[in-house]
Amino acid sequence: MADWLDHAGEAAVTLKTNQKYSEIGPSWSKIKPVFMALQHNKCAYCERKLPPAEFGRVETDVEHFRPKNRVQTWPPASRPDLDYAYSLGDADDNGYYWLAYEPLNYLTACKTCNSNRKRDYFPISKARGPVHATARELLEQEKPYLIYPLTTMDDDPEDVIGFNGIVPYVKANRGHRRARGRVIIDFFELAIRDDLVRERFLILDNLLNNLKILENGNAQERERAQRRVDERIADDAEHANCARSFVRLFRRDARRAYDLYEAAEDIVTGLDR
Repeated sequence: MADWLDHAGEAAVTLKTNQKYSEIGPSWSKIKPVFMALQHNKCAYCERKLPPAEFGRVETDVEHFRPKNRVQTWPPASRPDLDYAYSLGDADDNGYYWLAYEPLNYLTACKTCNSNRKRDYFPISKARGPVHATARELLEQEKPYLIYPLTTMDDDPEDVIGFNGIVPYVKANRGHRRARGRVIIDFFELAIRDDLVRERFLILDNLLNNLKILENGNAQERERAQRRVDERIADDAEHANCARSFVRLFRRDARRAYDLYEAAEDIVTGLDR
């Protein structure tokens, strides 16, 4: 890792001098396992569980949070259904070239999120920050809509987006967090992707069974059920935000939780027709 960082630092100096991106630095594949471990082998954007590093090279990309080469305007012309009353930033032919080898500009993401949706887009609410600004500085200057989920320098995604059953919703009633939540859900199509919908439902199905055992089972059954619930809401669990939202709701209002589970079941049944 030290050798990689040294090489990356040298490459960053050259990019700043040349004022454009070129592939002159170390291979990103060498640090992919580091970021996969930091993210508990989950996609940074949709929380899908990804294969371990030794098996995940095909399904997992090292993602540049701010595009290294160019930035396209979002939403694209192919999404006329998306209409916002606020700015989402201009295009930029040069992109954030000076951050191409900056570790705080890296994430790992599934190809469905990265290659099909993230691509060269990076919507922001302010003007694009100055060249050579750090990732931390740009976060404050640009007010991006997408969230950088590693470190504590950005919002916790769970403070921005919650779940009603398997359906994501925006938590904030106003302000930048509300706009962020709406853009993120639209950007990654979190509410409508069949793979995510099915995976979340299976989690809710498992959770509901174990939550019922916690209410009615014997001591041994309850102990086993609690372990299963804890596994589903742990940081390394897939779709942990959805699972945690459901568990909190069940403990507060079990009838509402049952209703949302039945609604989720209807959604998944509709996908199979």
